[in-house]
Formats: sequence, structure tokens, C-alpha cells
Amino acid sequence: MIDQALEWVVVASVASVVVAAAFGALLTATAAWHALLHRRHRHGPIRSAHGVPPTPLPVSVIVVEREDDPGVADRLEGLLALDYPAFEVIVVCDGPIGAHLARALTRFHATPADLIYRPAIPTARVAACYHGSTTPTLVVLEKERTTAADALNAGINAARSPYVCVVGPRAVLERAALARLMAPVMEDPDRVVATAGIERVLNGCEVKGGEVAAIACPRRAAVIWAVLDGLRAALAATGLSPLAGLVPRPGGCLLAQKRAILRVGGFEAGGAEPTDILFRIRHGLAGERLPRRTIFVPEPVAWFPVPDTLAGAADAYRARVGDTLGCLAGQARRTRMSIREIGWALVVFARGLGLAGPVVDVGGAAVVTAAFLAGAADFTALLVVWMCVLAARTAVSSAAILFHDATLKRYPAWQDVGRLFVAAVVEPVVFRPLTAVWTVQAGWSALRRARTRPVPPATASSPARQPA
Repeated sequence: MIDQALEWVVVASVASVVVAAAFGALLTATAAWHALLHRRHRHGPIRSAHGVPPTPLPVSVIVVEREDDPGVADRLEGLLALDYPAFEVIVVCDGPIGAHLARALTRFHATPADLIYRPAIPTARVAACYHGSTTPTLVVLEKERTTAADALNAGINAARSPYVCVVGPRAVLERAALARLMAPVMEDPDRVVATAGIERVLNGCEVKGGEVAAIACPRRAAVIWAVLDGLRAALAATGLSPLAGLVPRPGGCLLAQKRAILRVGGFEAGGAEPTDILFRIRHGLAGERLPRRTIFVPEPVAWFPVPDTLAGAADAYRARVGDTLGCLAGQARRTRMSIREIGWALVVFARGLGLAGPVVDVGGAAVVTAAFLAGAADFTALLVVWMCVLAARTAVSSAAILFHDATLKRYPAWQDVGRLFVAAVVEPVVFRPLTAVWTVQAGWSALRRARTRPVPPATASSPARQPA
């Protein structure tokens, strides 16, 4: 009985690794095809469904300031210089305005102003509003300190545009980011509710005037791994977006329809805000049988910083896994999903975000290796598993590097590309086991938090009009 069970475990491990490798190869081919189609299509003028050039829709760019970033003035300068005809920049200061943001307000001649604040989503009290006199597209809100999700909801309430672009902490947008993200929306505004694009690692780059001016491939191992992971995420999203509408967790920016965000109740605290809102929009609108297309644009839209050390990378990865599991747990509570539905959502959603891959690959290799050493598996099974893990991972990573080089042209030196290829070869045997351990640790921590989490109190609604 034990031998038969062990045989089934080995067969399941081999099958899972082989299927994952085949899925990666299929995804790579699909991503390459759609990237080529997009590259050919983007050179022509944007046409709506009726064949006429659409009028650019206004966008509200929302930035949450919580840690008094020293570079907030340069970031705002870059946001105000975006190449898009109709947009506004809303900065939500979660707590009292710090020294750096105060200097930025002086720099842009922002003065106190009255704000007619309509809390379509209940938030903490908005204490003051500042409006740029020389930059009329700049609005700064000062609210009581609560959570980042509550600050985002305050920005959603203050937004005057039908679409909002949520910018991550310390992220820098490309000058053409809004035009690239809004292109699918203007082509099909009735069905597209959210878009995202390629996000790059900011470490080692030189920022001038709020824009990335000089780029150098970093030399730290943790940052190089983050660059490679971002390239793979972009490749996977390019292939998955046309098929399943999945996009990776946006760390730099996410553009979404304001009406769709209001329909699902805004952002919720305790999870990855961009991932959670995408997840709830797709399932909420699906339940109402409304259009719910989410599109990934294979073009660069944002740059965001990552930890320089391996310990920081581990903490960021655990937080990413925990946030994703929090999104799934929240969805399960809201819709009362069964155990089978939760398991299927975990496999599809986590696999789409690249979180379940390390556990499958490393777990399958460990099981088959242990069975081979114990004499319960033959050498063929061992060879198939290890070749699939090493060759498939290296092939997908190499395809992501070539995909990046063909679409972005931002690392022209062969030393930089060679450094990424070395990381692609080393990653399956070094970083892959580490990410598997981090995934298990994050899952266990999320399970413990779910068992001991208290019931949060209800949030009080803001008054309808709050003058500064």
C-alpha cells in the first residue's frame, strides 16, 4: 500500500513538472506572437470600434504619500509632465503633511482651497485640500492617517475623471505611460475596465526631472534577480492577458475604470491593493454579467524600486505571497466558495502570478530525487524532472530577456544582457529553492494570521462637504 502511494506521488510529481514546462513553452510562444502583433499595431493611429479616432478620455493619477519621500517633488514634476492631453494629479497625504511634501507644495505654488468632497466610498476625514495655482492639474489632500487603501479610496472619491491611474510608492511613470495604458480603453471603452503594462526596476537608474534619464544594469544579485523576475512577469502577462485577462501584480501603476472600482466598494485594507481590486472587479462584474476585460500592454509604463539585499527581497516576496493569499481568502469569504473552488482559484490565480511555480518545481524535484535514492523511482523519472526544471526555467528566462531586448532597447551593452543570462542559468538552482521556501513560509504565516485575526470595526463615513 505504501509503495503504491509512493508510486502515485512520483507520477504526480513528474506529471506536474512536465505540464508546467509545457505550459511555460506555450506561454512563451503566445507572448512572442502577441508582442509582435502589438508592435506592428502600435505604429498606426488609434481607432475606436466605429473606425474613427476617439477623443482622449481624461485620467486622474492618484499618488499616496505616507513616508514623506525626499524625492516627492521630482516625482510630482514627472507626473505633471506626462505626455497626455487630459489628466489631473491627486496626491493623498495619509497623515500630516511632512517637510518634503510641504517644500513640494511651495515649489508648485499650491495653496489651500475648498473641496466639495463626496464620499462615494466611506473614508477617514479629509482635513485639508491644496490646489496648484500655477499647476491647475495638481490637487493635494491631507487626511487622517489610517491605511494605504483608505487613502486610495479618498483619492478615488476626489477624482473627477472616468478613469484613474494608481501609482505605487516611489514609482516613476514613463512620460508616455497614460497614452499607452489608455490606448486599449479608447479602442474599446465599453468593455475594457483595467490595463497594466511592463514595469522596470528603478535601482541603479538616474532620475532627472521626474523621468528616468540614465540606466545601468545593477550588479547586486538580489536586484538582478528582481530584474529577471520582472521580465518573466511581463512575458507571462503578455501571453496570459489575451487568453485569460490576467496581469501581474502592479507595483508601479494600474489604470482602472472609476465606475468599476466604485461598484465593488473601492480598495480594501489588509491585502495587495492593486491585485485585490483587479480580482474583485473581474469577479464582481462577472457576477453581474457586465464586460470585464483587463488588458496588459507589452510596453514600458513605470519604474519602481526593489530591495538591494537578499533579506529585503525575501521580505518583499513573502509580502507578495501573503497579499495574494489575502485576496483569495477575501474572495472566498465574500462569495462563500467551496473547498474545490478555493483550490482551483489558488492554482489558477497563484500560478498566473508566478507564486505556485517554485513550490511545484522544487517540490517535484525533491520528491522524485528522494524516491530515486530510496529505490522507488527509476533514473528516467529523475532525469525528466530535473531537465524540465532546469531547461524549462532557463528557456523561459532566456525568452524573457530576448523579449525585453526586442521591445524595450533599454540595456544596449552586451555586458548587461550577459549578466542577465548568467542569472537565468543560476536561478533554477539558487533562487528557485529560496522562493519555494519563502512561499511556504508566507503561506503558513497567512494561515496563522487568518486564524487569529480580529473582526475589524466599521469605518465611519465622512461628511459630504469638507472645506480646507
